[in-house]
Amino acid sequence: MRTIYFLNLLVLVTCFECGNVTKETLAVQVASELKQGLQKELRQKMEMGGEVAAIQYCNLKAIPLSLEISKSTGFQIRRITNKPRNQINLMTERELRSFELIQSEFSKTGKYNPLVETFDGATHVYIPITIGENCLVCHGEPGRNVKPKTIEILKKLYPMDKALDYKLGDLRGLFDVKIN
Repeated sequence: MRTIYFLNLLVLVTCFECGNVTKETLAVQVASELKQGLQKELRQKMEMGGEVAAIQYCNLKAIPLSLEISKSTGFQIRRITNKPRNQINLMTERELRSFELIQSEFSKTGKYNPLVETFDGATHVYIPITIGENCLVCHGEPGRNVKPKTIEILKKLYPMDKALDYKLGDLRGLFDVKIN
């Protein structure tokens, strides 16, 4: 399955280089690969070992998976947020303004849409990351969605964690797909 998906991405990259696919389409596909890969693994970890196994997976594998996809496509992909669990994912001021634009657009349209910006010689496509039902067990409200044992593990692995108190449908962060 994973090999087939990577092949699909490579076909899209080739089509992009030929001018047949837009940057936004390609970026959304790359972000989708990362999102699907993370969700699949997290579901499996939750089934096998609950929240603890899922948190440990994220701690060890989320960034390497982003790097693997970046390497295979040639486009840099990162997950960024204004409330990071891992400080590596903290938004810059420029990224925060993009995040706020996406939130503002949501308040007008009721939809989270990608945002395309070009700066420093590269195109950045920001794709919204929203909170789904399964996300709440680690990113929801402590004592309501997030169990005390989960909080304990989070504090141990992420002492500066700010990625809590989300509600279903909240904008959690963005995928930043950088295309040179």
